[in-house]
Amino acid sequence: MSKAILEFCPLQIDYRLNSENKVEITIYGTTNDNKKILVIDKSFMPHFYALFDEKANLQDILLKVSKIPKVKNPEICMKKLFSSNIYAIKIHYESPNDLDEIKDELKKIYDFQGRLEFDIKPHKQYLIERKITPLGKLRVIGKEEDKKDLNLNFLISAEKIEEIEKENDLKFRMLAFDIETYNPGNSSNMEKDPIIMISIKGNYGFNKLLTWKKFLTSSQDIEFLDSEMNLIQRFFEILNQEKPDFLWGYSSDNFDLAYIKARAKKYKIKENVGYDNSGLQILKS
Repeated sequence: MSKAILEFCPLQIDYRLNSENKVEITIYGTTNDNKKILVIDKSFMPHFYALFDEKANLQDILLKVSKIPKVKNPEICMKKLFSSNIYAIKIHYESPNDLDEIKDELKKIYDFQGRLEFDIKPHKQYLIERKITPLGKLRVIGKEEDKKDLNLNFLISAEKIEEIEKENDLKFRMLAFDIETYNPGNSSNMEKDPIIMISIKGNYGFNKLLTWKKFLTSSQDIEFLDSEMNLIQRFFEILNQEKPDFLWGYSSDNFDLAYIKARAKKYKIKENVGYDNSGLQILKS
């Protein structure tokens, strides 16, 4: 493993659980020269705050809290609640899977009154605590790991991450896409009606229309495939080749992506797309 110092724009921040069931922060991003990077920060431990009766002896309660299984590094701290400053016990934990057990044990403590920031996801806490601005510019110092079969240029195990700019002038690489499906009735059925065409357009001059329906044309942007299965495979291939920072579509989470996933499943096509080959993910707010 070699030492690495890189500047990049964070596009997506999330978390995952490692083999020891501990939180790791994952930061997906791109550099100024369109190199794709995944930074893994193993140093962050998520937390929440436990509130107790203001007349309670927090030193005694701290001792009780420290004996709760899966509670890590509890400490008494000052916390602002609306316009007031109150004392609370800050409780660290290694995995969100431990939260219900910790919560149940806290309820057994007589003076327990509630929790703060219990429902904030680890990666959102990370953004707040590390003062990271999405789509800003970060500098990471760490060790470059083996990328294995990941679809990226750098895999960095972070030792230090700092924000150096809140904005950047990076020109993002974007692809927009749309599908057309066979529709014999009022609506298409993704279990049986095939995708006929996928159109793809980039903000950097890329244009492509994929279809397995043959017709005469002089357009160089139309690519004919032999089947719907080949159509879907070619779409995934283009995503990996072009490496867009953002993939756009009209109501794509509700229809297009779900349809492509269903048809890919029918043909047992692996969705090896994205930085980590995790496939198409539909996230609804």
